Amino acid sequence: MSQENKTTQRNVFICSAGHSGSTLLDMMIGSHSDAESVGELIHLPMDMALNRECACGSAMRECGLWPEVMLRMGVDPIGNPYALNLGYAIAMVGDTKRTSMLHKILTRPKIALRYLQLRFGLPFLGALTPGFTQGISNTLAVYDHVRILTGKNVIVDSTKHYIRAASLYLAQPERTRVVVLVRDGRGVFYSGLKRGFGRSFSLRAWHNQYKRAFELLDIHVPESHRMLVHYEDMVTDTERTISQLCDFLDIEFEPSMLNFRAVVHHNVNGNDMKFTSTSELRLDEAWKTKLEPADRDYFEQHAGQLNRRLGYV
Repeated sequence: MSQENKTTQRNVFICSAGHSGSTLLDMMIGSHSDAESVGELIHLPMDMALNRECACGSAMRECGLWPEVMLRMGVDPIGNPYALNLGYAIAMVGDTKRTSMLHKILTRPKIALRYLQLRFGLPFLGALTPGFTQGISNTLAVYDHVRILTGKNVIVDSTKHYIRAASLYLAQPERTRVVVLVRDGRGVFYSGLKRGFGRSFSLRAWHNQYKRAFELLDIHVPESHRMLVHYEDMVTDTERTISQLCDFLDIEFEPSMLNFRAVVHHNVNGNDMKFTSTSELRLDEAWKTKLEPADRDYFEQHAGQLNRRLGYV
């Protein structure tokens, strides 16, 4: 692989459902000597407003990276972090400005309009969501400021959402690569059931995420610029999986990427596993023995075809 390819500026967007290992994959790619993982970047304003802990171990306002990034974007990180528009975000937990019912009522129709615009080729709908367009532009600017401040060329964003994946790719197709991280839907389904949620709720987010993701990615992102990664392979055959991913991203595989805890990261939001001290990986497939036959039948009826498209039998 040439030195030119090793230093190519690259935006890596991880598109996945929740509880599929996106934070882990983000940190492993971000452990490359020329890569920086930023986590679920869309939630940067909220994390700064709440002064949450950055993955580096510092509170966000004391972090060596994010306050400077926001200042470079012309935003006061302490006085008005929400002035940084990174697009439309709905958070499950956190600041009530992002979790309130009013925020959801105002935001979800805009997300739906952007989806319709991308899904059916209706460019006039873009005029109804100017904030989203500005958010994508600002996100790309944040990537560049992170590059300048860290000296890294590859920026890894695990915000997950399919609309952002397609939109970021359309904005910078030569720079952007989309990694679709998948996990056997039966595992995600079982995880919801054991937490006490009903069947429909436990399945809906996973099913909708991948169904809609492929609807958009098949239209807007060529197969040569996206890669499917299985959570199970990432955990059980880590070196081969990450090595293949590096080939896709035109960067040299570095064995040190497997020891992702040895690197200081600046992930925003994401799973709390970013704070644990070990790089040991364990595969969770409890669903294989604990998912009841009736629940298996429900899953097969409503999501079996999609699960097979993702490579699961």
